[in-house]
This record gives sequence, structure tokens and C-alpha cells, in this order.
Amino acid sequence: GCQAQCHSPSLPPTALRRELEELREEQQRLDEDTEQQEEAVPPAAYLTQLYYKISHIDWDYEADPTHVKGSEWPPGCPVP
Repeated sequence: GCQAQCHSPSLPPTALRRELEELREEQQRLDEDTEQQEEAVPPAAYLTQLYYKISHIDWDYEADPTHVKGSEWPPGCPVP
């Protein structure tokens, strides 16, 4: 009687089970999308170093915040 009812898990109605499954699938898709985005976007430090090597510009970080200032390296090197 009571013991069998108390110890057996009650299953949610079909509509709730279906909704729960849809939420699990959506969460899995979101997790996969997040993983793909993390793999597809290189870190900012990598992009900064890449731009530095390609542009041959050594940025002056001590310049006034309203000015963008940099110098080419080596001197006389053509800037793209």
C-alpha cells in the first residue's frame, strides 16, 4: 500500500516530460554553440600580437588618451 506509493517515483504528466526534454535539448544546443564560438574566436592577445607583427607599428601607450600615436619599426619600413 503506502510504502509502494511512497518509494516509487511519480512521473510527471506527458506534457511536462516533453517540455523538460525540449529544455534539455535547448540547453545542449546552447552549450554546443558556446563551445564553437570559443574555438572560432581567437583570444584578444593573439589578435593584438598578429596585428603588431603585420602592421609594423609600435603603439605609444603613454600618449594622451585623445591621441593615437605610434611609430613604425624598423624606421623607414613601409607601412601598409
